[in-house]
Amino acid sequence: MCAYRRLSLLLPVAALLAIAARCLSQSAAPDGGDTFTLSVRAQVVTVPVTVRDSKGKLLQDLTREDFQLSEDGQPQRIRYLTVDRDRPLTLGLLIDTSGSQRDYIKKERAAARAFFETMLTRPGDTAFLVRFDNAITLLQKPTASKDELSAGLGHLEDPHPWRVENPGGTLFFDALDLTCERITRNADGRNAVIVLTDGDDNGSVLTLEQAIAAAQVSNTVIYSILYTDESSGFLGSKQAVRGKQVLERLSAETGGHMYQVSVREPLEKIFADIADEMRTQYVLAYSPTKGGGGSEFRKIELTGRDKSWKIQTRSGYYYSGAN
Repeated sequence: MCAYRRLSLLLPVAALLAIAARCLSQSAAPDGGDTFTLSVRAQVVTVPVTVRDSKGKLLQDLTREDFQLSEDGQPQRIRYLTVDRDRPLTLGLLIDTSGSQRDYIKKERAAARAFFETMLTRPGDTAFLVRFDNAITLLQKPTASKDELSAGLGHLEDPHPWRVENPGGTLFFDALDLTCERITRNADGRNAVIVLTDGDDNGSVLTLEQAIAAAQVSNTVIYSILYTDESSGFLGSKQAVRGKQVLERLSAETGGHMYQVSVREPLEKIFADIADEMRTQYVLAYSPTKGGGGSEFRKIELTGRDKSWKIQTRSGYYYSGAN
């Protein structure tokens, strides 16, 4: 059972991004680039990168020479770039079970079971399951067992394991923050969270900005799926427009993508698209040239050799001068 608390959003980059050590300790970069030995004093920043061409096709054969990187406007040398296939995956599924989303739970359950079957194929890969409405419940902690995940999905409509004294509203931002703080921040490997919701939050203590910061600090990519009934008239409402904007921003600033369920884009196809994207995602690493003290947010800008490419990566990270 998860308990909510206010969370610190600033952590040393070296602690967050220790995953780069295994990549960068190799004697040479796979693209034939310069030899790079990781210093224990180095601040190493890793960022997930997904690239599509002008027609939306995922690009898999790019090298570091195909990109230009800057941090707070200062050019940076890309030390390492490779398709991220080897590190274990920690994959979370957050499902909104508030009143506006309950009609979709049966379809979500079936699609999620198939998705977990597809994704959990490599040693070390794990997935977990969280539901949220006016409370937050961890239905299944990270596991490689598809049977345990399936059982967790069977409890999406159960009462929460405690009584909510002040029901309030949907705790979307709090659920995401808590997930990053308690689970993905401590995971070794790739972190991704898929959120199924209409984007509405009317009960959280934390803000959207703080939820985004929690994802960035824990190096977690957010894929958001906007799930609403096209025939209900909700899509044209101010609430729907606001929810879509929330999800677009959340995914864009963490390196993910926002999808919307429709007749042409059913949930099963969206899960398949996310699976394809995660299999072709790059990991990029560099050592910042800018020093500094304390904790601060640093903006990352990544551009491609071909200006028509659509590049997904997170908008920045939280730097700490501590080594």
